[in-house]
Amino acid sequence: MEPIDVKRKIDISKEFKISRMKEKNKPTKPHRHDEYHEFIFLHGCAGIHTIDETDHDGNPPTLFYLKPGQVHCWDFTKIPKGFVLIFKDLFVEEFINAKQHLNQMSPALSFGEDSRSLNTDFEQLLREYKST
Repeated sequence: MEPIDVKRKIDISKEFKISRMKEKNKPTKPHRHDEYHEFIFLHGCAGIHTIDETDHDGNPPTLFYLKPGQVHCWDFTKIPKGFVLIFKDLFVEEFINAKQHLNQMSPALSFGEDSRSLNTDFEQLLREYKST
């Protein structure tokens, strides 16, 4: 069995990061992120997102949630458009029951017309993050 790569997308000194999803249409190898949680909101894309050996339809609008250590990979058939929000445990520790709610969260949530406001919220978060 091939070892699973561990990738880091956030500086060790930071607790939170938001960025646009890389607009690349190429499959990724299975990998994991051990030190942080990850929300991926896609408003434009097509393909499969495999999380812990379960395939999820990547057709937008979809919000994916990855717990630290979950193995995942992408196989896009269309260039993805969206956002990646990353945060460490320390970022949510002050919120009562936050980790409990995260542990109960589904790895993939599909949205209909309501996604416009979610897209606007991610845009606003990105603007605020870049202004700090």
